[in-house]
Amino acid sequence: GAPVTKIGFAAFYETKSAKIVLPDSVIVLESCAFCEANASCIVIPDTVQSVARDALDDSTWYKNQKDGPLYLDHIFLGFKNCDSKEGLFSVREGTKVIASDAFSLTDFSEVILPDSVSYIGEEAFENCPKLYDVEMSRNIEHIGEEAFKDCIDLEEIEIPDTIVEKIFDR
Repeated sequence: GAPVTKIGFAAFYETKSAKIVLPDSVIVLESCAFCEANASCIVIPDTVQSVARDALDDSTWYKNQKDGPLYLDHIFLGFKNCDSKEGLFSVREGTKVIASDAFSLTDFSEVILPDSVSYIGEEAFENCPKLYDVEMSRNIEHIGEEAFKDCIDLEEIEIPDTIVEKIFDR
């Protein structure tokens, strides 16, 4: 058969496995893919590019994470129980993927994406009314649909030549 490339909506919802290891063929984790899963260890290959913000909500893995910025290996998922979501935020070096909705509804004014970031998910910065500056990775290849929708203070953003796919909604 064909290799598994996508973990669909609620695919591992409430599973009892303590550890889940995904094959290198997986590139997409959809909404609630691991919601309420018992797995405290989830091994994600570097091939994963598209991740829904809530792919791991209420899983044992999620519950075991500290409050604040939330990372799963090379993926920035967003924030867990974090009250301070304003001012300047620098994404951790080595991060390759910004998950869908990762910054949505935050009040950051500036975000710095390291050059390791190559993928920005759908609606990643949607409805960030105070965001006026995003220092873009020089290696970005994909900007998802509505990634910067309703960022009313975003004055200028420089898109590098490496971009493969650009989708903006104004």
